[in-house]
Amino acid sequence: GNGARTTVEECDDGGRIVGDGCSANCTVEAGFVCSDRIGQTSTCAVPVDPTLYFDSTSFGPFREGSNGTATVSRMGNNDTAVSVKYLVASSTAYVTLAENDVCASAGDFNDTSGVLYFAEGVTEATIQVPLLRDNVWEQTLSETERIALVLYDAVDANIDETRYISYIYIQDVDHVNKTIGWCLTEEPTILPSPMPTTPGPTAVPTTPVPSPVPTSLPTVPPTPAPSSAPSPVPTS
Repeated sequence: GNGARTTVEECDDGGRIVGDGCSANCTVEAGFVCSDRIGQTSTCAVPVDPTLYFDSTSFGPFREGSNGTATVSRMGNNDTAVSVKYLVASSTAYVTLAENDVCASAGDFNDTSGVLYFAEGVTEATIQVPLLRDNVWEQTLSETERIALVLYDAVDANIDETRYISYIYIQDVDHVNKTIGWCLTEEPTILPSPMPTTPGPTAVPTTPVPSPVPTSLPTVPPTPAPSSAPSPVPTS
């Protein structure tokens, strides 16, 4: 490293010496704790007090239907009994059926959040998470899904602030050749749409034309024939 820690480095002490707490690839070595300020040189030391941490930033992938496991280690004084709570939470894998998928048969895992106990002299403990077979092909975006693990509320011990979060990765084992979208199903049968029928023209009602009412012809009075007057008889 260059002596200035970045967000993608667990530590950066500016050197490449193995065994000083910060490895050559800028990860914290087992048994050490390192300061974690961004932009500053990391200082590493072996803690005196019991200190708990995840061995790795990720575990797996583990196949669906098996158990995912993650290891929590103790460094520093191990002459006392200590404990720490841990949270198992959804990340890109989901604990409930409702969160997972509309056609899934189950969630991705069982929530086993609880407490890890370290007896005197014990330096490792294991978190186990049952991984469920959900019958949904989920490799459209990624080949694996992950579960988040978080350490908190240690009793009689400290938690390494640079290594208190880790992930369990799940390997999907469902079949791709039967999927539509996210669902495990058969190919749908597509039926042709019926051709629409064009209705015939609506008959326009005709208004009946009223028959003409016959009108009576006026009676023409007969013209009187002229009367012929007798011709006068001449007188002698």
